[in-house]
Amino acid sequence: MRLGAAVRLCAGALLLAGCPDSSGPVAGELVVSIEGPAVRAAMLRVVGEQSAIALAPAVSAQLHVGVAGEDTAIVVLVAPRGSVLPSGDVFRLSVPDVNRLSAYSVTTLQAAGAGYQLLAASSLIPVITR
Repeated sequence: MRLGAAVRLCAGALLLAGCPDSSGPVAGELVVSIEGPAVRAAMLRVVGEQSAIALAPAVSAQLHVGVAGEDTAIVVLVAPRGSVLPSGDVFRLSVPDVNRLSAYSVTTLQAAGAGYQLLAASSLIPVITR
């Protein structure tokens, strides 16, 4: 009986020794989606450490990214002529740790409607998810 317990204990220790430490940072992508009225263009401020910003798959728009500080970027999205930006996923952030979702924020600075009219920034709601 003692030998069996010792074998199970050793096997468990070996399994744990071979498992990676999941408490460290996990690099990956966060997704930014927008909800609100139909917009032709939007300017958003992204705060949080990111290494790249790219359009989400299937989004047809121009993406312009500018650096506004050490961990801050300004993202401008412009839909093709005659169309609007889709509601839902619009761009992705490559980040050093996807588990630190609360360390990131996205704020709408400006939005233009389908007819190029300026909309209230608060009407376009950006959301970050994993």
